[in-house]
Amino acid sequence: MEIDDLEKFLVIAATENLQRAADRLDTSAGGLSKSLRRLETALDTRLFDRVGKQIRVNDAGRRLQRRAAEIVAMAQQTRAEFGGLARGLECRVAAPAMLQLEWSRRIQQCLALQQPDARLSMTSAYEALALRMLVRGEVDFALVTDAVAAQIPDDMSVRSVGSTTMRVAAAPSHPLVQGRRERPVEVTTETILRYPFAAPRISPSVARSAVSAATAGARTRCRARSVWW
Repeated sequence: MEIDDLEKFLVIAATENLQRAADRLDTSAGGLSKSLRRLETALDTRLFDRVGKQIRVNDAGRRLQRRAAEIVAMAQQTRAEFGGLARGLECRVAAPAMLQLEWSRRIQQCLALQQPDARLSMTSAYEALALRMLVRGEVDFALVTDAVAAQIPDDMSVRSVGSTTMRVAAAPSHPLVQGRRERPVEVTTETILRYPFAAPRISPSVARSAVSAATAGARTRCRARSVWW
């Protein structure tokens, strides 16, 4: 059983599509098929159920996903430690776009101080999806808010990295604020929900927090957390 086959397996399992996995890995679907057969032969078990041209991760494949993620992460860390101190090391982070805007620069600065040759790779994903990507071994870290804290598995390490202040904004002509001089205007969540409103598209949980903040003067502070193995 080769580490390279496990790395490819994680991408195949995440996409459940050989061609999409091949596109992501910049290789051929035929090559991935051979890699998958080697891995299944080594483990003496099928990892996917095949229905026509479709593949679906089965129970054995789901069990292997967690174990493979641990093995691949350990292999990458070992390569970094013995291969020139993170030469070519990639730090993969999944996070909603709005959290990336707030925190990616700071993460990059911290990474540059500790691993100057490493590079940061950010992937936009809903918070719940970011956690699933972490569990599947597709990323090394997930940046989320307290809104999904209950979804974080117990065996993951969690660290608070700070807070983000958000505001609910309305045009001066909007019925919620028209003719009112006080700022900020305090309204209830129920009142806001009577009107169409726009909220961040990538992170619905943070958007809900922003709407709820209207009851406290149209401001909220979201705790941002980084999660990793």
